[in-house]
Amino acid sequence: MKRIFALIAVFAALLIILIVYLSRQRSSDNDTIKLSGTVEAVEIDLAFKAGGRIASIMFDEGDSVAEGDTAAELTHDETRAQIRMAEDRISAARARLNSLKIEKETAQRNLTKINNLIPAGGATQNQKEDLEDRIRLLEANIDGASSDLKAADSQRDLLLENLDNEYLISPLTGSVLLRTAEPGEIAKPGQTVLTVINNRELEIKVYIPEKHLGLVKIGQDVGITIDSYEDKVFPGVIVSISDKAEFTPKNIQTKEERVKTVYAVKVGSGDHGGILKPGMPCDVIIDFESRP
Repeated sequence: MKRIFALIAVFAALLIILIVYLSRQRSSDNDTIKLSGTVEAVEIDLAFKAGGRIASIMFDEGDSVAEGDTAAELTHDETRAQIRMAEDRISAARARLNSLKIEKETAQRNLTKINNLIPAGGATQNQKEDLEDRIRLLEANIDGASSDLKAADSQRDLLLENLDNEYLISPLTGSVLLRTAEPGEIAKPGQTVLTVINNRELEIKVYIPEKHLGLVKIGQDVGITIDSYEDKVFPGVIVSISDKAEFTPKNIQTKEERVKTVYAVKVGSGDHGGILKPGMPCDVIIDFESRP
């Protein structure tokens, strides 16, 4: 009889251990989810603001490019010639303005002399009025010359801006993914010349089932694993969650059908020393207990 009670006690203990194990395993499974995705890089199309003939392209596909590098440039002959013409107009307008100001100063001095001579009969009232009319005309001409000078300055500034737009400057550090033009071609404003990817700011898009959507938040930390580093988990963070369902059946009526609804989740990550690369398959591990 004692042996039977002992066997029953052992069986009960094993049963309790099994129940606890299964409960913890189920809890662990419910606390995390693993989603498959592909590492992607942000692509930026580089294009000239101005149009013209391409003089040179400094980078080819696969080349590294740094922020601020001149990636390509157009020919500048026409724009530089226009700038020289504008500078000539500025010089001419400035010379005319200075000449008119000197002439006005001379006329004002003569008017002062005439005013002093009129009481003694050394000058007439008509001479005074003629000189006053001359001064008013000079003032109008000075205003016109000042406007001409401002217009020439503005034209030169616009041409200098156009000259700057004939240089294609990289806004980021990365590598050239595509080169879609060659020197000698006519580039239109906004036409893509190079496509550059940002290798340092990578993204992974995964799709989370609708039933887990309420358990993830923007800013939540996640883990990233790849096949070549099976035992290493790279850190990432959720940067966006789509508001629109994808792969949704036309008629969602039952609970079983609703769980098929998925939402796109974008995970941001660095390159982790070049280990993560665009196009690399990976898994994203989301721990629901790590929500911020």
